Amino acid sequence: MRDTSYVSLTIKHNGCWSELTNFTYADSLINVEYSSFGILKANRITMIRGRSDEGKSKLRYALDRDSSIINYDLWNVLTTNRYSVFIISMLQDADKAVISRLNSKGVLLINATIKDGLEYYDVLLNIPPKTFVNSLQKSDSRIEIINFTERDLNEKNLFKAISRNVGEILLTDNERKVITRARELGYLNSPRKMRLDDVAKELGKSKMYVSLSMRSIFRKLSNLV
Repeated sequence: MRDTSYVSLTIKHNGCWSELTNFTYADSLINVEYSSFGILKANRITMIRGRSDEGKSKLRYALDRDSSIINYDLWNVLTTNRYSVFIISMLQDADKAVISRLNSKGVLLINATIKDGLEYYDVLLNIPPKTFVNSLQKSDSRIEIINFTERDLNEKNLFKAISRNVGEILLTDNERKVITRARELGYLNSPRKMRLDDVAKELGKSKMYVSLSMRSIFRKLSNLV
Protein backbone atom coordinates (compact mmCIF):
# COMPACT_ATOMS: atom_id res chain seq x y z
CA MET A 1 0.00 0.00 0.00
CA ARG A 2 1.29 3.44 -0.92
CA ASP A 3 2.35 5.80 1.87
CA THR A 4 -0.05 8.59 2.77
CA SER A 5 0.81 12.05 1.42
CA TYR A 6 -0.24 15.43 2.78
CA VAL A 7 -1.06 18.08 0.18
CA SER A 8 -2.15 21.72 0.44
CA LEU A 9 -4.09 23.22 -2.47
CA THR A 10 -5.04 26.78 -3.35
CA ILE A 11 -7.79 26.84 -5.97
CA LYS A 12 -9.58 29.50 -7.95
CA HIS A 13 -12.99 28.10 -8.81
CA ASN A 14 -14.18 30.13 -11.78
CA GLY A 15 -17.93 30.80 -11.80
CA CYS A 16 -18.29 29.75 -8.16
CA TRP A 17 -19.67 32.06 -5.47
CA SER A 18 -16.32 31.82 -3.66
CA GLU A 19 -14.74 33.81 -6.49
CA LEU A 20 -16.88 36.83 -5.56
CA THR A 21 -15.76 37.04 -1.92
CA ASN A 22 -13.10 39.62 -1.00
CA PHE A 23 -10.46 40.36 1.62
CA THR A 24 -13.07 41.03 4.34
CA TYR A 25 -14.41 37.46 4.05
CA ALA A 26 -13.10 34.22 5.59
CA ASP A 27 -14.90 30.98 6.34
CA SER A 28 -14.47 27.39 7.45
CA LEU A 29 -16.35 24.30 6.30
CA ILE A 30 -18.15 22.73 9.26
CA ASN A 31 -19.66 19.67 7.63
CA VAL A 32 -20.87 18.29 4.32
CA GLU A 33 -23.49 15.66 3.46
CA TYR A 34 -24.46 13.97 0.18
CA SER A 35 -27.91 12.78 -0.91
CA SER A 36 -28.73 10.04 -3.41
CA PHE A 37 -30.08 12.71 -5.76
CA GLY A 38 -26.74 14.35 -6.52
CA ILE A 39 -27.29 17.15 -4.02
CA LEU A 40 -24.68 18.32 -1.55
CA LYS A 41 -25.55 20.00 1.74
CA ALA A 42 -22.74 22.09 3.23
CA ASN A 43 -22.58 24.19 6.38
CA ARG A 44 -19.95 26.90 6.76
CA ILE A 45 -19.10 29.35 9.53
CA THR A 46 -18.22 32.74 8.11
CA MET A 47 -16.59 35.88 9.45
CA ILE A 48 -17.01 39.16 7.58
CA ARG A 49 -15.18 42.26 8.74
CA GLY A 50 -17.02 45.57 8.75
CA ARG A 51 -20.71 46.43 8.97
CA SER A 52 -23.09 43.48 9.38
CA ASP A 53 -25.71 44.67 6.87
CA GLU A 54 -23.13 45.45 4.19
CA GLY A 55 -21.32 42.12 4.67
CA LYS A 56 -24.56 40.14 4.54
CA SER A 57 -25.65 41.96 1.39
CA LYS A 58 -22.35 41.18 -0.36
CA LEU A 59 -22.52 37.54 0.69
CA ARG A 60 -26.05 37.18 -0.66
CA TYR A 61 -24.91 38.78 -3.90
CA ALA A 62 -22.18 36.15 -4.28
CA LEU A 63 -24.44 33.21 -3.41
CA ASP A 64 -27.26 34.37 -5.70
CA ARG A 65 -24.93 34.41 -8.69
CA ASP A 66 -23.83 30.79 -8.41
CA SER A 67 -26.26 28.76 -10.52
CA SER A 68 -25.15 25.51 -8.85
CA ILE A 69 -26.65 26.61 -5.51
CA ILE A 70 -30.19 25.26 -5.26
CA ASN A 71 -31.07 26.97 -1.99
CA TYR A 72 -29.38 28.48 1.04
CA ASP A 73 -30.08 29.84 4.52
CA LEU A 74 -27.97 32.57 6.03
CA TRP A 75 -28.19 33.78 9.60
CA ASN A 76 -26.19 36.09 11.80
CA VAL A 77 -24.99 34.45 15.03
CA LEU A 78 -22.68 37.17 16.34
CA THR A 79 -21.99 40.85 15.65
CA THR A 80 -19.33 43.13 17.13
CA ASN A 81 -18.16 46.59 16.12
CA ARG A 82 -15.43 44.96 14.00
CA TYR A 83 -16.94 41.86 12.40
CA SER A 84 -20.01 39.66 12.00
CA VAL A 85 -20.24 35.88 12.13
CA PHE A 86 -22.74 34.03 9.96
CA ILE A 87 -23.71 30.42 9.41
CA ILE A 88 -24.36 29.42 5.80
CA SER A 89 -26.33 26.26 5.11
CA MET A 90 -26.57 25.53 1.40
CA LEU A 91 -27.90 22.91 -0.99
CA GLN A 92 -25.78 22.63 -4.10
CA ASP A 93 -25.46 20.55 -7.25
CA ALA A 94 -22.85 18.10 -5.99
CA ASP A 95 -21.25 17.72 -9.42
CA LYS A 96 -20.30 21.42 -9.45
CA ALA A 97 -18.54 21.55 -6.05
CA VAL A 98 -14.77 21.14 -5.59
CA ILE A 99 -15.47 19.17 -2.41
CA SER A 100 -17.25 16.54 -4.51
CA ARG A 101 -14.31 16.35 -6.89
CA LEU A 102 -11.99 15.78 -3.96
CA ASN A 103 -14.33 13.17 -2.50
CA SER A 104 -14.44 11.28 -5.81
CA LYS A 105 -10.64 10.99 -5.70
CA GLY A 106 -10.84 9.16 -2.37
CA VAL A 107 -8.94 11.79 -0.39
CA LEU A 108 -9.38 12.63 3.28
CA LEU A 109 -10.23 16.30 3.72
CA ILE A 110 -8.73 17.77 6.89
CA ASN A 111 -9.29 21.46 6.22
CA ALA A 112 -11.33 23.62 3.85
CA THR A 113 -11.63 27.38 3.88
CA ILE A 114 -12.43 30.28 1.57
CA LYS A 115 -10.56 33.58 1.72
CA ASP A 116 -9.75 36.41 -0.70
CA GLY A 117 -11.82 34.78 -3.45
CA LEU A 118 -9.77 31.56 -3.30
CA GLU A 119 -10.46 28.09 -1.88
CA TYR A 120 -7.87 26.42 0.35
CA TYR A 121 -7.78 22.68 1.02
CA ASP A 122 -5.55 20.39 3.06
CA VAL A 123 -5.94 16.72 2.14
CA LEU A 124 -4.42 13.32 2.82
CA LEU A 125 -4.16 10.90 -0.11
CA ASN A 126 -2.84 7.47 -1.02
CA ILE A 127 -2.11 8.16 -4.68
CA PRO A 128 0.84 10.06 -6.19
CA PRO A 129 0.23 13.78 -5.48
CA LYS A 130 0.97 14.91 -9.05
CA THR A 131 -1.41 12.28 -10.43
CA PHE A 132 -4.08 13.54 -8.03
CA VAL A 133 -3.57 17.20 -8.99
CA ASN A 134 -3.61 16.49 -12.74
CA SER A 135 -6.75 14.39 -12.39
CA LEU A 136 -8.47 17.07 -10.30
CA GLN A 137 -7.72 19.80 -12.82
CA LYS A 138 -8.96 17.69 -15.74
CA SER A 139 -12.20 16.82 -13.91
CA ASP A 140 -13.56 20.39 -14.15
CA SER A 141 -12.41 23.12 -16.54
CA ARG A 142 -13.50 25.75 -13.98
CA ILE A 143 -10.88 24.57 -11.48
CA GLU A 144 -7.66 26.57 -11.64
CA ILE A 145 -4.93 25.37 -9.27
CA ILE A 146 -3.05 28.44 -8.05
CA ASN A 147 -0.71 26.61 -5.70
CA PHE A 148 0.07 22.99 -4.87
CA THR A 149 2.39 22.03 -2.03
CA GLU A 150 3.33 18.56 -0.81
CA ARG A 151 4.19 18.73 2.88
CA ASP A 152 5.89 16.40 5.33
CA LEU A 153 3.33 14.29 7.13
CA ASN A 154 4.31 15.09 10.71
CA GLU A 155 2.69 16.28 13.93
CA LYS A 156 3.60 19.94 13.40
CA ASN A 157 2.14 20.19 9.89
CA LEU A 158 -1.01 18.24 10.74
CA PHE A 159 -1.73 20.40 13.78
CA LYS A 160 -1.15 23.51 11.68
CA ALA A 161 -3.63 22.29 9.05
CA ILE A 162 -6.30 21.42 11.59
CA SER A 163 -5.97 24.77 13.38
CA ARG A 164 -5.35 26.87 10.24
CA ASN A 165 -8.79 28.45 10.29
CA VAL A 166 -8.18 29.92 13.73
CA GLY A 167 -5.59 32.24 12.25
CA GLU A 168 -7.45 32.81 9.00
CA ILE A 169 -10.67 33.86 10.69
CA LEU A 170 -9.53 35.24 14.05
CA LEU A 171 -6.58 37.40 13.00
CA THR A 172 -6.59 40.37 10.65
CA ASP A 173 -4.36 40.39 7.56
CA ASN A 174 -1.97 42.83 9.26
CA GLU A 175 -1.80 40.71 12.42
CA ARG A 176 -0.94 37.63 10.36
CA LYS A 177 1.82 39.59 8.61
CA VAL A 178 3.24 40.72 11.95
CA ILE A 179 3.24 37.28 13.60
CA THR A 180 4.56 35.56 10.45
CA ARG A 181 7.46 37.99 10.04
CA ALA A 182 8.24 37.88 13.77
CA ARG A 183 8.45 34.09 13.60
CA GLU A 184 10.61 34.15 10.46
CA LEU A 185 13.05 36.60 12.07
CA GLY A 186 13.36 34.50 15.23
CA TYR A 187 11.64 36.97 17.57
CA LEU A 188 9.57 34.12 19.04
CA ASN A 189 12.62 31.91 19.63
CA SER A 190 14.12 31.38 23.06
CA PRO A 191 16.50 33.13 23.28
CA ARG A 192 15.29 35.69 20.77
CA LYS A 193 17.31 36.19 17.60
CA MET A 194 15.80 39.61 16.95
CA ARG A 195 14.58 42.51 19.06
CA LEU A 196 11.15 44.07 18.66
CA ASP A 197 12.83 47.13 17.13
CA ASP A 198 14.30 44.92 14.40
CA VAL A 199 10.93 43.32 13.63
CA ALA A 200 9.34 46.77 13.39
CA LYS A 201 12.09 47.94 11.03
CA GLU A 202 11.65 44.90 8.79
CA LEU A 203 7.90 45.54 8.60
CA GLY A 204 8.31 49.26 8.07
CA LYS A 205 6.16 49.94 11.14
CA SER A 206 6.69 51.62 14.49
CA LYS A 207 7.77 49.62 17.52
CA MET A 208 4.52 50.63 19.24
CA TYR A 209 2.45 49.33 16.31
CA VAL A 210 4.18 45.94 16.36
CA SER A 211 3.95 45.71 20.16
CA LEU A 212 0.21 46.43 20.15
CA SER A 213 -0.33 43.98 17.29
CA MET A 214 1.51 41.23 19.17
CA ARG A 215 -0.55 41.88 22.30
CA SER A 216 -3.76 41.70 20.27
CA ILE A 217 -2.67 38.42 18.68
CA PHE A 218 -1.70 36.79 21.98
CA ARG A 219 -4.91 38.00 23.63
CA LYS A 220 -7.05 36.47 20.88
CA LEU A 221 -5.17 33.18 21.02
CA SER A 222 -5.19 33.03 24.84
CA ASN A 223 -8.98 33.39 24.81
CA LEU A 224 -9.14 30.01 23.06
CA VAL A 225 -7.38 28.22 25.91
